[in-house]
Amino acid sequence: MRYGRHAGSDPQGPVVAAMTVALVAFALWRVRQGVDMGDGAHVVALAVRIAEGDVVLADELNLQALGSLAAVPFTWAWLQVAGLEGVVLASRTFYVVLALGVGALGYAALRSGFRPLPAFVAVVLACTPTPYNLLVTSYNTVPGLMLGLATFTGYAALVRRSGRWGSVAGVALALAVLSHPSALPGAAVLGLLLLVLGWRRGTAAAGLLLGGGLTSAVVVVGVLAGPGLGALIATVDYTTSYQSARPEPVARLMRTATDFARTVVSPAYLPVLALAALACPGRVPARWRAVAAALVPVAAALPALARVGEPEHVGGTSGTYAVIVALVLALPVTLGAVRRGDRDLRLLLALAAPGLVGLLVYASLTNATASWGAVVPPVVPLLGVLGLGVAATVAEAFGEPWRGGADGGGGSPRTVGVATLVVVVLAVTSLLGTHTLRSFRDPAPWIATTAVETGPNAGLRTTAARASSDCEWQLLLGAWARPGEGLLAYSLPAAYLYTDGPTDTAIVWLGDFGAANADVVDWLDRTGRWPDVVVVQSAIARAWEEKSTTDPLIGRLAAGYGPPQDVDHFFVLRRDGATEPPSPVRDRTSCAVG
Repeated sequence: MRYGRHAGSDPQGPVVAAMTVALVAFALWRVRQGVDMGDGAHVVALAVRIAEGDVVLADELNLQALGSLAAVPFTWAWLQVAGLEGVVLASRTFYVVLALGVGALGYAALRSGFRPLPAFVAVVLACTPTPYNLLVTSYNTVPGLMLGLATFTGYAALVRRSGRWGSVAGVALALAVLSHPSALPGAAVLGLLLLVLGWRRGTAAAGLLLGGGLTSAVVVVGVLAGPGLGALIATVDYTTSYQSARPEPVARLMRTATDFARTVVSPAYLPVLALAALACPGRVPARWRAVAAALVPVAAALPALARVGEPEHVGGTSGTYAVIVALVLALPVTLGAVRRGDRDLRLLLALAAPGLVGLLVYASLTNATASWGAVVPPVVPLLGVLGLGVAATVAEAFGEPWRGGADGGGGSPRTVGVATLVVVVLAVTSLLGTHTLRSFRDPAPWIATTAVETGPNAGLRTTAARASSDCEWQLLLGAWARPGEGLLAYSLPAAYLYTDGPTDTAIVWLGDFGAANADVVDWLDRTGRWPDVVVVQSAIARAWEEKSTTDPLIGRLAAGYGPPQDVDHFFVLRRDGATEPPSPVRDRTSCAVG
């Protein structure tokens, strides 16, 4: 087969351009939805900390901080211009730009063998699902983007025998592992597969080794010349220590697998399974099989819509939805590709298969409940390829061309292909709809309608109660912490976004880690950065005396800072022993909403 992009002559090109504009407009609206004091605030606070000069592994003893590195230059620029005002919305918007850039590269790679619409649906499905439904640069999102990019550019490297595409794939694989080490097993399998397949395909393998090798070398040199190998070992030791009380990997894997299995076999998902079975090759006419495959994403989204008012659940977030759809579609799409002899689709499916290895690893290592979809990053390349496969199945059944290059396959490339367009729209809107139903702990956008006017969450919309809480956080932290004073937050990572002083802790998401927090005490003693102000989660503070005997950090704070002061949302301690805020708290009745 001779490969070519035909971007200027394919009538699907303008359609994809219009859909991209609509998708960007949607994303810019979507990033305004929801205020989060947990995971979303945590990763923004990590980027802020690093942008202000602290060093990953030396100051922030948390490997998760590596996932925020991509956002640091932008965050630094934002802090120079606007400070912390609106920093969360700015960070989310940056992520949209990052995902758009990755998607554009992936799209260009897939155009090596496919028409615009199939390539478009693949990159959208691969770049959109996120854990917690949060659109922000983090250890939760960057690995998925990079693994998707490596899969698509690796495909282009093989079919075009291109060292350039191979080098991009190598860089993407290295960045996936850098942003979250949990991505290593899946990335390693994909890298090995690309090497084996590309060894005799021009310079593809050489490019992969060059791109991946140079990027990895830069990372290694950066660690050795920066924080040092000792800092890396100390971070790993601290992480291992505070996670030692959590369930074993096998128990985590079984818990996640059980939660997904119960969902998939529940009555609400029986239509999804029935459609997937109907889509498998057999005696059913090709068009009926194609229609069944096209309806699987729609049917999988309906249970989430039906339960929109309920607490989070498997299938109700974009990450869990993506995993379910990928697992259900894997068999019919693969069997169909083998039966039709689709060489390019089979190659893509093979390159996406390591995502299943990654899924098992993520499920074994994450402590998050299955409902948040934290396991989705390694699966998104597979979802994208399966979406492309469904589009190809529909196009083939209805006589529409879907391949790129000389043999467009199935008919004249002078038509858009109505059936292909319909299946792409169905797949994309089903995923976007699921993504919209909640933003982490905030409900649907037609419920969370209150705008936040000031502070780090300025520009976002949330519930009236959360908007009021955000306002009170601003007043309380503004009163208790003078400008420039250092802060340590215990189980309250969002607090760092409300004060402009240094982050005086060894880990932004400091938790109830018991004896493991001796490492935090060591860091505070070594750096001399004992904080001016400490804020503590209420549940921890109410057991202050008890925990002071088991947590070395709380023991030191109890001895040197005095008793914590209850200010409703959290407790506060000051290093100077003050029991009243340095500045009066402004009238909190102004925070009442509705």
